[in-house]
Amino acid sequence: MITSLNEKRGGLIRIDADMEAFGDMIAEQRLLDIQTTNGIYTWNNRRGGRHQIASKLDKLLLLEHNINWDIFIEAMILPGMGSDHWPIKIELHIKANPKEKPFRFKAFWLRDQNFMMKVEEWWKQSRQRGRNKMQTFQLKLKELKGNIKNWNKEEFGNIFKDQQLLDQKMKKIQQEIITVGRSEGLAREEGILIGQMEERRK
Repeated sequence: MITSLNEKRGGLIRIDADMEAFGDMIAEQRLLDIQTTNGIYTWNNRRGGRHQIASKLDKLLLLEHNINWDIFIEAMILPGMGSDHWPIKIELHIKANPKEKPFRFKAFWLRDQNFMMKVEEWWKQSRQRGRNKMQTFQLKLKELKGNIKNWNKEEFGNIFKDQQLLDQKMKKIQQEIITVGRSEGLAREEGILIGQMEERRK
């Protein structure tokens, strides 16, 4: 729901009683509307030209007294992946020790007929031994994670690079849509990229 006229582009632009009440509630509750850094509108009707309507329907509201002003808060509109709504991402920039990215299982590994055999082989070949069974189990898991990551890099490294390139292209196109609006050309490019990205998830 918009709370001011500059939060909508196209269509009938007016503020009704509900919108005014929403804006009053935000002020009364001392909520802060965190502004997005890469655009305003989080919804569009997926049309171009004079038929296009875009609005700031989604807001990131934080209680003023809950904010630690020593922490820098940044909000950004993310690509909607075909949806007419774009989600808002919030980042809290604080000092922290860098950590290794968490290990995540990839479903497409199972498409390799030899994957489970390799996992079983790596597990049996492990020479890790701890002070007890639990520690041994943890050490073997850590070693297995390393084996899988190395195997993944050798077998699927190019796939990940292709995925990163597609993600970058999608972000660039959707940032143009967020900034200047949807055009027929941008909509066509977006559709092609969505198809390519879906194909890589199968």
